[in-house]
Amino acid sequence: DEDREGKAVNPSHYRGMIGILLYLTASRHDLQFAIYICAWYQARPIEKHDSSVALTAFTDADHAGCQ
Repeated sequence: DEDREGKAVNPSHYRGMIGILLYLTASRHDLQFAIYICAWYQARPIEKHDSSVALTAFTDADHAGCQ
């Protein structure tokens, strides 16, 4: 089975990552299904599952035009 192969990752790190994603579902209901799929692999997370989540940050670099 392809899902059983791969390098194991730290389960507590993976659970923490899923916890943060679940927190986001309170305000972003469109994320619920994708996070559900990620949470499905909590029993035995491998490197392939961990790499599917990437942190992307957005910022307003000019602080809305304030000087």
